[in-house]
Amino acid sequence: IAVEGERIYVDQSKNGFEIGVYDMNGNLQKLIKKDVPKIKFSDKHKQAAMEVLKNNSGVKNMGWENFKKVVKFTHQEYLPAIQDMTVHKGRIYVMTNTKEAGKVRYLVFDTDGKELTRYDLPQPIESDFGAKVFGRPGRFYKFYQGYYYYLVEDEEAESWELHRSKLKQ
Repeated sequence: IAVEGERIYVDQSKNGFEIGVYDMNGNLQKLIKKDVPKIKFSDKHKQAAMEVLKNNSGVKNMGWENFKKVVKFTHQEYLPAIQDMTVHKGRIYVMTNTKEAGKVRYLVFDTDGKELTRYDLPQPIESDFGAKVFGRPGRFYKFYQGYYYYLVEDEEAESWELHRSKLKQ
């Protein structure tokens, strides 16, 4: 969900690539839709998600077997088309599920839903999967004044580095 001005933008990717645009009273004003390739949620995705969960400190404290007793694991057939979305100065920045060679694809729309451009940019640190599951996700990137700011983790130094890339107009 993102709010700018008098509009609320809601990721409705369970329906495919779809963003609902609402007024401040919750009335649907428009739907922004785009045909994008669907990526199947594979066994590889499931195994990766389970490994991240198993290594989550909250799950470790509870114990994996106890955790499995209280949580039902379900997933859709396809990965969500929209991974994240932000709005800044009349532009909707949508992180897609297209990732390759350390880069992630962002589609940029105006507030009427017209695609303006797309960028393949360095993938930022992702919120811990456990944080997403338990409702505490974070965003480690920002589009601001023609730049893409993002954090990169230096595991050896146990620190984060702030990086900046100029966006081609």
